Amino acid sequence: MSSGFEKAEVPQTEVVDKILELMICILNGLHNFNNISAISSCSLQWAPVFTLRNSSLLKYIRELLQKDPCIVYIFGVNILSAMNDLIETSEEEVIYLLLSFFEVVEAKVQEPNFLDGTFRKEFPKIEEAISRWIGEINIIVHGDPSSCHIHETKWALLWGIIRCLPHMKLIAEVNVQWMSSCLMKLIDALDQLPLTEDDGIKDENGQREHSLVAEAKKHHRKDLREKRITSGRLVNVSSHLLIVFALRMLHKRTRSLKQGKIEHVLSMLDPFVTLLGNCLASKYEDVLSASLRCLTPLVRLPLPSLESQADKIKEAVLDIAQSSVTSSSPLMQSCLRLLVVLLRSTRITLSSDQLHQLIHLPLFVDLEREPSNLALSLLKAIVNRKLLVPEIYDLLSVRRLQQHIDFLLSNLRYEHSTGREAVLEMLHVIIVKFPSKNVDEQSETLFVQLMVCLANDEDGRVRSMTGAAIKKLFGCVSSRSLDYILEDTLSWYSGETQRLWSAAAQVLGLLVEVMKKGFQRHVNRVLPVTRKILLSAISVVTSRQLDVSEEIAVAFWREAYYSLVMLEKMLRQFNYLCFESDLEEIWEAICKLLLHPHMWLRHISTRLIAFYFASVIEARKENEEKAFGTYFLMKPSRLFLIAASLYCQLKTQLTDDNASNLITQNLVFAICGVHSLMGYMEYVDSPKFWSTLEQHEQGHFLKAFELLDSRKGRSMFLSLSSGVFDQKEQAQSKDIRYLIISYLLKRMGKVSLQMEAIQMKIVFNTFSKISSEISQDNCLHYASQMLQPLYKVCEGFAGKVIPDDMKQLAQEVCETIKNILGQNFVQVYSEIRKNLKAKRDKRKQEEKLMAVVNPMRNAKRKLRIAAKHCANKKRKMTLTKMGRWMQKKQRTL
Repeated sequence: MSSGFEKAEVPQTEVVDKILELMICILNGLHNFNNISAISSCSLQWAPVFTLRNSSLLKYIRELLQKDPCIVYIFGVNILSAMNDLIETSEEEVIYLLLSFFEVVEAKVQEPNFLDGTFRKEFPKIEEAISRWIGEINIIVHGDPSSCHIHETKWALLWGIIRCLPHMKLIAEVNVQWMSSCLMKLIDALDQLPLTEDDGIKDENGQREHSLVAEAKKHHRKDLREKRITSGRLVNVSSHLLIVFALRMLHKRTRSLKQGKIEHVLSMLDPFVTLLGNCLASKYEDVLSASLRCLTPLVRLPLPSLESQADKIKEAVLDIAQSSVTSSSPLMQSCLRLLVVLLRSTRITLSSDQLHQLIHLPLFVDLEREPSNLALSLLKAIVNRKLLVPEIYDLLSVRRLQQHIDFLLSNLRYEHSTGREAVLEMLHVIIVKFPSKNVDEQSETLFVQLMVCLANDEDGRVRSMTGAAIKKLFGCVSSRSLDYILEDTLSWYSGETQRLWSAAAQVLGLLVEVMKKGFQRHVNRVLPVTRKILLSAISVVTSRQLDVSEEIAVAFWREAYYSLVMLEKMLRQFNYLCFESDLEEIWEAICKLLLHPHMWLRHISTRLIAFYFASVIEARKENEEKAFGTYFLMKPSRLFLIAASLYCQLKTQLTDDNASNLITQNLVFAICGVHSLMGYMEYVDSPKFWSTLEQHEQGHFLKAFELLDSRKGRSMFLSLSSGVFDQKEQAQSKDIRYLIISYLLKRMGKVSLQMEAIQMKIVFNTFSKISSEISQDNCLHYASQMLQPLYKVCEGFAGKVIPDDMKQLAQEVCETIKNILGQNFVQVYSEIRKNLKAKRDKRKQEEKLMAVVNPMRNAKRKLRIAAKHCANKKRKMTLTKMGRWMQKKQRTL
């Protein structure tokens, strides 16, 4: 296609124009539908078009550069190849398009590594153009100047090529040493041009040029006379293009450094601080901008030179900012960004005069009309350093403070969470740093808006920061304002608007932390509402018959969760509440919430149960005469139901070590409590035991057995309550407590082998602590149930791959039980081995019989076993590969 177009005549040129217009229309359509893959395919299919030697192609490229930067990126290789081919015939147009290409990439594409290594292609013809220019200038310098006529437009093309060179390093396989050498030779050649009336520069009519180029050369010669000394070397100001090139390379390198691996380059970066400070005195805007961009990441590092250069850099930055006309210019933005980092990362301060200059910058003058995040960041840095002058108070107080606070509060609904976090940080600074009088006047507005954010925001970090800001606000306002806030919050918590309940509960919890004992008079208003919310959450789960393993969004879970968090803070502040009769219904609801489908509610309920058990132990230390059974939850039936509910939690996914520790702690206390309390009860070794229990206590036991085994739990309870035991149970013991606890431990042992490693860890730690809490004789009654899962793990009969740390834990627990049982351990362990071997032999015999009687069923069984072995093997290989990869990664680190 390209060969035919290269020989095209005028009619064919019109056809080419139509085709190129059609290609632009196709790109517009694909871009409107965001079909990036199709655009990428077009860049490959249309590559021959970019080999044309046709003026229409330049027009097409010009239109292409006006498209989205993503399209420019996709067609980048094609564009650069075409311009490299066309530079001989259309040098002026190609240089213009090259500069446009780089402007599009730098101005509109935010990703710093957008070009790095993407377009790897040589530019031999551009290199030839540079070499040709060096030769022509040398002819002028060393030969007869009158024989060489250079037009003004040619000089413009030369400087355009030089401006392209720093960008070419990012996209082309250009020899850096060659490039630097060429640039130095070019600048040296320009420096040697004689500044006379016969300087060899003529216009197109052959007349001596006294306009643009002559003025530029005079300016250039003036710079030569103003050489400055930097680090003992002569630096020519006219070489600013080379300086810009070096600064861009330095900036790219500093941005690519990783935070954890920067210590070894600190000594190499330190000398650049002084050099960059000197660059801030340059008259060229591109040198200033590049220097500011390079200094911003360096100021954050612990570089020794910053101590001596910080003030100099600060003054230079303020001078540059003062000379800027608009606050939206890139140079002004870079100045202020560096100033923010200086105030945050160094010890520099600002004098009153400098603060006056800063406040009168257009950035702050236009703050009300055109708010800026950068202005807010700088203002926050100034306030944090307590660098205050009257203008600061004028800027952020009275009417203007109200306007700025309204602006901040309106941005609490900003689309992106990072923006909302920045607003909350600024509000936190205002609350902390500004006079209490001003904060108190704004307290109602701040609280209402923060309350709305707390109730509606979906981001966890934003809610956490909002709670911290509200708590800080409570500590800074007057008691009168705090009373108004408290009354409003109580009315929201007890009102009919459900979506305010969770936020109101969070705020009440914060008020408990701030007011401490002063909140006590409001406890009786809060507890009835809390009880109503908890019962509503339980009613929803009961009516829908949801299982503990069903993690779904259930109504009232959020309100119940934050109510329990608030209750926990109240209990820790007012210890007497724990055993009050008014809280008995709440404690019963908390026990039911141990089975709630939502993980957060299960976790907070487990934490509160642990707090209750710890409070009972502390109360017993203070009053040993008071029996355990007098406390509401310290009844055998309730403790057994709590243990069964915690057993059900073992069937869910557990990821939090803190939650696992709480489950272990509560299981040990509940099981040991059942064992101890039932030892003091009458008829514990007789069926008459059940007749001594009240109706609700029997109901608790029945509910617990159903939780332990949904299929056989009820029949197991009925057999125990009726006194009908099987021969094996009767041979062991008739003591009811041994039977029910053994049943619980047996179910726990089974679930430890069925679930993940974290559940196994909980069960094994529970066995270890229970065996240490009870006597040797009592431990012997439970030894078989505790040792059986331990035996399977230690001997490799668990039926799945067991992690090494779990095997080690099982061995440690076995040793603990062995030390407690003494010689009895061998007998129990041997009995377990014998029983399991008998079961395996019986199963093997049944399998052999099945192969003869029912071969189809036997074949299906073998397929299931093969699939299981394949899955285990694949899992083991994955774990091995992951382990090797982690080791390799650690070695590289």
